[in-house]
Amino acid sequence: MSSKNTPSSTASGPATNPAQMIQSLQQEVQQLRNSLAQTEAQVAAIPATGVTIKPKLPKAFEGQKKDLTGFLTKLRTYYKHPVINHESTKVEIAYGLLEGTASQWFTPIMKDYLENRPSQREDETNKIFADFDEFEQKLKYVFGEAEAEGQYGLAWYNPENRDTQNPEIPEPSEQRRMPADTQGP
Repeated sequence: MSSKNTPSSTASGPATNPAQMIQSLQQEVQQLRNSLAQTEAQVAAIPATGVTIKPKLPKAFEGQKKDLTGFLTKLRTYYKHPVINHESTKVEIAYGLLEGTASQWFTPIMKDYLENRPSQREDETNKIFADFDEFEQKLKYVFGEAEAEGQYGLAWYNPENRDTQNPEIPEPSEQRRMPADTQGP
């Protein structure tokens, strides 16, 4: 071992008094702390090896009010996995799990998202894909809570119910947009 690496030396030569020895030791401790912090950062950047436990995707949502809360809860559990960290990805995955009436409701919105640039999309589409909470609120409005409060709810979006519950329900081509005076959350 060279004399430069011993606690009793300094950069200018061997330490000759206790103050120089203390200063040398403090510098060495600081270097070790820096080295440790750098090593910890490198270790944290290494992907974990072994088995990664990830929850199963929930069963597809078909638009049944009774299944809405369970579907959204399972979806949020699935999204806790660190790989799914973009809001638009969360909405895209959720769309893949919509079937039946729920899929019919969201397909025009997904089409708008896929076929248009953000500046050309409907504002509603951009809001939904920017924030999964917005998607969840719309889904609840259409298939859940709003219907119980006497608002348009599912009947407003379902062509089969058109004109039977409310004569002001828009034509099927306008179904994906809520009337301006009844905007949901």
